[in-house]
Amino acid sequence: MFNLNNSLKEIYIELLHKILTFTDFSFGEIWIPDYKTNTIQLIESVAIDSFGEQFINENKIRSFKRDEGLPGQTLTQKKSIIWSTAQDKVQFVRKDLAKKTKINSALSIPLFSSNNIEAILLFGTTRKSPKIYGLDNLILELQNFLGNEIKRKRL
Repeated sequence: MFNLNNSLKEIYIELLHKILTFTDFSFGEIWIPDYKTNTIQLIESVAIDSFGEQFINENKIRSFKRDEGLPGQTLTQKKSIIWSTAQDKVQFVRKDLAKKTKINSALSIPLFSSNNIEAILLFGTTRKSPKIYGLDNLILELQNFLGNEIKRKRL
């Protein structure tokens, strides 16, 4: 995926599609931190069902402050975060949209390069608790690889 002459946008879309095909998430997003402005920007979104499509289509938020929302919390804490019953989280800025689209849980995964977060993957599901059996070990193995590849491709 990264060795081909694909653009970063194509790589992001393919990466999200690959992860979504073997999980029970409705949508995935890629967020990129901007350390100069202390914000995090939504770069790409992919949905695999009608709930995810509705969430993506109705989402009006394209950036967060450094510690705002799930992407911002992930950037600040530098670790994966699972929000089961995300709709009830005060920090979940898009909780009204989640309720409307029946998104119940969310998972965020930071992608590292040299201890810096290069990107954050965010996934949402209609399940009360996302099925991540076995995915957690895969995520740990991929966090640094994907972060390094994204940084390399940007250069």
